[in-house]
Amino acid sequence: MSVLIYATHGHISFPFEGSAGLTRGKVRVEFTGLPDSFRIGEVLPGSVSLRTAGKTAILEYLPNRETPNLVVITLHRGSAGTFRQLGAAVVEPQCKFKRSPYDWICSRRQREHGEEVGHAFLPGKMSVFTDPHPGVQWKARSSSGGADIYAAVAVLTPEDAPLTIVTSGYRGRSNWEVHTITPSGAVECIPYSEYVAKHTPAEIL
Repeated sequence: MSVLIYATHGHISFPFEGSAGLTRGKVRVEFTGLPDSFRIGEVLPGSVSLRTAGKTAILEYLPNRETPNLVVITLHRGSAGTFRQLGAAVVEPQCKFKRSPYDWICSRRQREHGEEVGHAFLPGKMSVFTDPHPGVQWKARSSSGGADIYAAVAVLTPEDAPLTIVTSGYRGRSNWEVHTITPSGAVECIPYSEYVAKHTPAEIL
């Protein structure tokens, strides 16, 4: 087994903790046993032990334990609305319904719609959705109008789909990105539109 601590952006240190407000709870991740030379984003050989309670996770690095799996610890600290999704990604048609020019585009998946007037799935308009990833062992979030704090621990087996994380700028207004972590430890972060284009079925012209 290998261990990857992945930060979506910004400087991260342990203990990692943060709260979006007095009534939003505190996310806290403690990690002991890491080598002094460790760097965020580096894949380490070994495994971890995990203890959790509510929004707190306590991990210990175990360098002498080996399996073919990858443990991924995802950490995010950003402004409001910057953490969007985590799971197994699927690119599907996007509903273009808006109540007004100032409203958000409908965010529901095609299979979640009934026979609703005005909702339409237009060719070429695709969106990234995430199903729950079977490898996620624990996750916690604290969010409000001022901040977005998120942490998760997942175990990826060699047969698993990649773990996908979607982030954006403040309240989703810009800088949408898709982060992909494969069971081998390969990491890719690309713009949302590029990810959608790569995973949309090709049309024969």
